[in-house]
Amino acid sequence: MKNSMWTRLGLVCWFAGAFIPPQAGGAEIVKIGPEHSRLLPAGKEVDAIFGDYLLRSDRIAATVGGVASVRDANVNTQAVQGAVLDLVRLDLAGGNNDLLDAYYPHGHYLDAPGPIHAEILRAEGAEVAIRFTRAAVAGLQGDPVEVETEYRLRDGEPFLRIVTTYRNRGSKRANAAVYDKIRADTLFEIPPAGDTDSLIYDEPWHGAAYGVVRAGGNLIRSYANPAGKVYFLEGGNRLDFPDLLAKPDGTPPLGKSLPAPSPIPAGGEVVVERDLVPGRHPADVQAVIAERLGRKVAMIPVRVVDPAGKPVRAATVKAQRDKTVHSTGRTDADGRLNLILSDDPGEHDLTVTQRGRAETRLKINAPKAADRPVEIVVGPFSEAVFDVEAVTAGGRHRGPVKVVLFGVDGTPDPSLGPAALPTQAGNLCVSGDGVFSVPLAPGQYEAIIGRGPEFTRETRRFAVDYGKPATIRAEIHRGFDTPGWVIADLHNHTTASNDSIADTRGRVVGIAASGIEFAPATEHNRITSFASAIEAEHLGAFLQSAASIELSGRPGPGDINHQIAFPLRIREGAEGGGAPRTDRDPNVQMGRLFHLDDDAEKFVQQNHPSIGWLYFDKDQDGKPDGGFGTRPLTHAMELNRDIPKLLKDLEKSDPEAKRGTAFRWLQMLNQGDRIYGTANSDAHATAFHNGSIFTYIQSAVDDPARLDALALSRAVKAGRTVMSNGPFLEVSLDSVSPGGDVGGKTSSLLKIRVLCAAEIDVDRVQVLVNGRPDPALNWTRASGSLGFSTGPGAGSEPAQFERDVPLTLATDAHLIVIATGEHSRLGRYHGPYEAQPPTAVSNPIFVDVDGGGFTANRDTLGVPLPVSSRTKASSADKD
Repeated sequence: MKNSMWTRLGLVCWFAGAFIPPQAGGAEIVKIGPEHSRLLPAGKEVDAIFGDYLLRSDRIAATVGGVASVRDANVNTQAVQGAVLDLVRLDLAGGNNDLLDAYYPHGHYLDAPGPIHAEILRAEGAEVAIRFTRAAVAGLQGDPVEVETEYRLRDGEPFLRIVTTYRNRGSKRANAAVYDKIRADTLFEIPPAGDTDSLIYDEPWHGAAYGVVRAGGNLIRSYANPAGKVYFLEGGNRLDFPDLLAKPDGTPPLGKSLPAPSPIPAGGEVVVERDLVPGRHPADVQAVIAERLGRKVAMIPVRVVDPAGKPVRAATVKAQRDKTVHSTGRTDADGRLNLILSDDPGEHDLTVTQRGRAETRLKINAPKAADRPVEIVVGPFSEAVFDVEAVTAGGRHRGPVKVVLFGVDGTPDPSLGPAALPTQAGNLCVSGDGVFSVPLAPGQYEAIIGRGPEFTRETRRFAVDYGKPATIRAEIHRGFDTPGWVIADLHNHTTASNDSIADTRGRVVGIAASGIEFAPATEHNRITSFASAIEAEHLGAFLQSAASIELSGRPGPGDINHQIAFPLRIREGAEGGGAPRTDRDPNVQMGRLFHLDDDAEKFVQQNHPSIGWLYFDKDQDGKPDGGFGTRPLTHAMELNRDIPKLLKDLEKSDPEAKRGTAFRWLQMLNQGDRIYGTANSDAHATAFHNGSIFTYIQSAVDDPARLDALALSRAVKAGRTVMSNGPFLEVSLDSVSPGGDVGGKTSSLLKIRVLCAAEIDVDRVQVLVNGRPDPALNWTRASGSLGFSTGPGAGSEPAQFERDVPLTLATDAHLIVIATGEHSRLGRYHGPYEAQPPTAVSNPIFVDVDGGGFTANRDTLGVPLPVSSRTKASSADKD
């Protein structure tokens, strides 16, 4: 084998990703089945399923989408037949870490045929190859041409060769759409727009990079589409090939998000050759690109050590000249890194950065510095080490912890990274066992330590400096017990949804640290469960999951055509885990979900609904028409962020004033619709979004380790739930819980109890009778109402309100109880939600006074029932 540059880069790296030994005996291509699971790439963005293709050599593993009639990688990355889904380095420990969403080498299509035929040309040997063919189809992007893409993988080469041929078999010139698209989403650093011979996309937070280089150094044109733009054809970065485009004579592009045409003569063809290069960081990729382009470069070996001479891993090293970064990378477990610089003589500035250390700078001369390793000694570390135990009636234990950090005495709040990182993001840390460290800049800090709504919070002040870590020990105590109730978040997302990039294991740690005890996995169009992540994080005593989905119609919109259901069955290796297909009609789509698994029992919920459109005005002409007809399929709907605003919406006097979903839900209850409410985070980001609003579910079993998903689904279907962003609210009428019926009585006993963690204060309790606040059933702390705790100030004792209320009703009514803090807020432990009033809202209890069956009163609460409008701005598809 040639002693090329990349054969000298077999370094050990610290980054996550199981190390798979290089393939022995040559490269291979297989159609993926159950027997190949252990050979697939690792990493949080792996998307391969059965029926896709695995290409594997001694250095590379890649998966390519199969040619099933429907093949979507996720809700926003669709029609991936023949596209690269996963790509990793096998010869570098830590290189087996896929973060690529997809690479489309033959254009990006949605509702159109992708490659319809795959042929393995050489299945094993020194070089393997597979060809994907897309027939010429009229009416798509540009004139119809046949497209063939070959993937070639050779032993010894750390890149994937891609050759695409566009053939015009017609009798006249074809103006074809010739372009690639890379989906390097969200946290990737996107190269600048312009023409270049190579491109590198780097994701520094999770540790992977990808490069694209054309054969012979031909130019690629990049447009620097923001990495956060991930939706459908607008998502990702289109790559054009300037030498193949029509001359710049004012020829318009072929369409939105499409290039100018590439003219192909009758009977002619256009061939595009490029290589796709994976690495752990840009310097890895630079080395391969330099070799492919025949560039003369200097490989500068760097080793970063601390003052004691120990290797420093995960330090970022940049080489700059004249303020331009020429090479950058991250050190491995031995503190090593090879930078790739021009071999032109000259001075470069090296900068070493790592959170918790002072920046280190030095100068080197390339190529002289290539003669021996450049050793860089960085300064000592500055960090806080936490050791937190939880204390309950059962004794002490290690368990989930949430810690919020604030700078004090002139120190700014820390910024630990974007709210997509698993356990440390923004100014928030979460831990599965309460033992962790966090690098911080020197300064004075305050930590608020807790776990969810039922534990006390402890505050600690500390100082850190370089070489002077702080150790913070604390105990958090269970503030109150809620026997017979489970805290649930029925809607959240991880990277499997694509519009979130939250790591699954990090998500479950964050959920558990927020006090959530039950969380189905509700990924867009993918049936999954958090069970394996919970097991991996040893959180089974605190949190359980269930197989679930958010079935998300496209083009949507999300406010009428997203639904969840649980428990479901996962079909391993199938498209979407066996998810049903979406449909533009919410009734059709929801019916598929409702009847999934041979009509097996399940809970089905409408997510974040636009009530006027979905339930009252299907054609959006401003006139009620009954909506889409999904009522019989809907057990509950999400009310989410409208819960804390419900009382204010009810007290608005202007009928034209904007009112939220929770208010419209009350109107529906008064029309006889028995659809219950839930409150869920719908978290896409991490950090404070975990468990930021939730649902208490009444359950005979409240030990998280023994929860039964089917039993919980029955409870939610029956409305035995309370929605909350903090307080615990327990309500019963003659021992009947929310969601239940009381019949044949005019007089009853209403029991209300409100419990709060020490820092949350509830100062008002209001009963709604048929959706209207009853002045006689309104109690406030300020007015001295009986039932409130008597301690001095907010949160003096867990039981903040407890009262038994004799109740007499003249007519049928549904009763809802709201507990809120009119003069209090959640506080800074809740981050961006700190200004919300602590609020809990029960589901209704239905009272049938004469025993002849409950009759809804048809009251619209002084406001017309909602309708919709075609001009309505929708947040569709982004929820």
